[in-house]
Amino acid sequence: MSLRVRIIACIFVLSLLLSIFLFASLVPDLDHVPEYTKFTSADILDGQVYLAENWDGRGHIYRIDPDGVIRKTYHVSSARELLVHDLCAGNGALFAVCSTPDMEDGQPYTLFRVLQLDGHVHAIARTDRFLLGENEAVKNLSVENEKIHITTLTQNGRRATVYEIPFEALKSYDNGGADEEAEDKRGEHPSETPPADVIYYRDCAPGSFYSDACYLSDTLLVRTDKDAPDSVFSPDYRIQNLMHNVRFSMGKWLGMYQRYIVFWAMGILIWYVLLAALFYYTRNRNRVFYLMCLLELVLVVVVTSAFLFAMKEYKKAGTQEYSRFALLSLHGELDNIGDLSGIDFDSKEYYNGDDYRRIQGSLARFAGREGNDVVFSDVFLLRLTDGMVLTSLSGKNQEKASWSYGKVLDSMASVLAGNTSDAMIQIQAAGEDHLAVGVTQDELNSTYALGGIIVETDPNLGIWSDLWRLLAAYVVLILAGSALLFFILYMQGAELRRFEKAMHELAMGRVGLQLVPETPAQDMISLWNSLAELQRKMAEINYSKYRIFEAYYRFAPKNIEAIMGKNSIFDVKNGEMMPVNGTIMMFSTERTLYDKKRMHTLSRTVSYMEQYAENREGILVSQDSSLSLMQLLFLESENRVTGQAVQYIQRQLSDPDAAPASIFLYYASFVYGIVGISAQSLTFLSTRHSEDYERYAKWFRKLGVYVVVTAKVKEREELGENRYIGFIRLKEEDSYTDEALYEVLDACPMRERQMKIINKEKFESALQIFYQKDFYTARNRFSEVLKECPEDEITRWYLFESERYLNEERPNEDFGALKTER
Repeated sequence: MSLRVRIIACIFVLSLLLSIFLFASLVPDLDHVPEYTKFTSADILDGQVYLAENWDGRGHIYRIDPDGVIRKTYHVSSARELLVHDLCAGNGALFAVCSTPDMEDGQPYTLFRVLQLDGHVHAIARTDRFLLGENEAVKNLSVENEKIHITTLTQNGRRATVYEIPFEALKSYDNGGADEEAEDKRGEHPSETPPADVIYYRDCAPGSFYSDACYLSDTLLVRTDKDAPDSVFSPDYRIQNLMHNVRFSMGKWLGMYQRYIVFWAMGILIWYVLLAALFYYTRNRNRVFYLMCLLELVLVVVVTSAFLFAMKEYKKAGTQEYSRFALLSLHGELDNIGDLSGIDFDSKEYYNGDDYRRIQGSLARFAGREGNDVVFSDVFLLRLTDGMVLTSLSGKNQEKASWSYGKVLDSMASVLAGNTSDAMIQIQAAGEDHLAVGVTQDELNSTYALGGIIVETDPNLGIWSDLWRLLAAYVVLILAGSALLFFILYMQGAELRRFEKAMHELAMGRVGLQLVPETPAQDMISLWNSLAELQRKMAEINYSKYRIFEAYYRFAPKNIEAIMGKNSIFDVKNGEMMPVNGTIMMFSTERTLYDKKRMHTLSRTVSYMEQYAENREGILVSQDSSLSLMQLLFLESENRVTGQAVQYIQRQLSDPDAAPASIFLYYASFVYGIVGISAQSLTFLSTRHSEDYERYAKWFRKLGVYVVVTAKVKEREELGENRYIGFIRLKEEDSYTDEALYEVLDACPMRERQMKIINKEKFESALQIFYQKDFYTARNRFSEVLKECPEDEITRWYLFESERYLNEERPNEDFGALKTER
């Protein structure tokens, strides 16, 4: 291969790699992961989570599966709308209120429209565009009794208004039809657009203002600046848990960034055409000319990269300069507020006291000053220990800052708590770029910080006039010195450097690469031949080692080093034991031979367990020969075990080919150890009452109870909806202990979960009567619960127990405890 061809190939390959590198370096700036905050809206329909947000200047609606993967997306721009304000599920469909700004006679106004979407996130109907009240912001969309309600708040929070739209106002929607385009053009003028009907409004009492409002069940619910975010104004924990690992599927990710990918492909294609034209007209030149072409290419790349880097740094410095005004203003305001250490912000009387009125009034005056009024969209007092907003201009009090503006606020709180007096971080809110800034009074002992949200604008003007001298000096310096020296050295040592690189690759164990060139230099042929022989020998040795390790790995216990506190499995020795605390998750399935459903269930269970074993979160500790009871150990640091169990059961319920399964969770102290001989070792896990727990795990599976946890697990974790189902009696050395058990209702099918929640108090009341040995009344109460929820096998068991004690036996010392056998 001639030098010319090699140079051409190198330039083409380097061009492609460089373009990929530049594109990949820009992706993090473009990348976007949806968050569940107050600036987004989410709801659940038929077990699927739907999320609406404004991003990249337009509204998006996503459908998220139980694994947190975004499978469906909808852009409201396809319905000729710009932004989406709220989303709700009702009457078996999704509804979203969207808006589009417009202008008339120099006066801006906003037109709204309600879209109806199906479960596949396709628009199926929409209303005509309508106007809401002036200076009103949409806070909630609800659908009940075939009526659509839109709740708004005025900008000052003084009034909450409810608008009503009947279902008859919805018109069938056909994408791309000419009738729809004509309909869009009608009624856009404010005077021609009929407003939605106002059915209710409420003014806030003096001394406070509304920060949120919602209309449900013919009732207007409001939250003032003095109220904590509870009930409908608090985040849905199921959606919040799901959004911890939300991500786009590969297809949707490519769809989100398809225009950038098209730009990259077109750019590299144009570059290749220019290179081909250049090489065509220089095909008769000598090697020096080709090297000069390569020099020009390197020069252009280096200069362009340096110039882009300088522009980026210039912009960064400009943004910091722009935000300095906000930081200085916040420092002055924090000094004006004074010492905060003597204020009990957790007291219920704080929001009705003088301290709150003083701080709230100070923030209002601060945000209203000239200059601040166009910079700050919100100002708030933040507690750094837990990220809680204590007092804010917008009334978002007593709630996590991360719930208001995203997880990055937790990062800012951590920075401010780490011996620094101010911090700045970029956020996105309501589809726009903002900056979150915060300051503290004492950088060595910070408990409180004053934060603000400012609109991020571009202060970088006149950049070309400032940077052209730097660009000219950089080009001259490269042309005069570096280029000549670089190419002289390159011509003298090109082949030797290639050999050095090949030796390095071989030393690093990369024996599968093509190290020897097709046309080596004559004076280095013997060296290349020796290198090729070394590569072949090393490939044979590595292959043999790989097969040996592969064979042993299948039978070696996994994650022993994690439990034993070792850096590597090579440090673990026979006879070592380690006391550990953790949670055991026991998977119980039906023990039936040659059952396809059971085999399918076992396959899904093992895959689920493997997921946590690979991440070193859960450790497979034991299993029986029938695989009807498998166990995972989660160490003490892991406190999200119940949520993972619920996710597993929900996957099983959604799979029609899966057999019934049950999970039992208990937290205890264990002794984990290694025994064996030098040629083979075995692991053991020992704890009290493990046999009792295994027996009850199988018993709950027979009863059809999906997830059961002990009281210690309940103390460690957030269970969601649960109910107390009784206790089991465990034998100690010379006494007995009682272990309370709880059923996690979120793991039940939707109807069964709802019925158990409705009858929770009735069930617990019947259980107390049963413990009081009033078996006649208890039997009747349990019978009532069972009639409303026939699937409740725990209630059925207590019903039979009440009947047995009523007709046959008298209570003994084991009375009241759950027993696997009557």
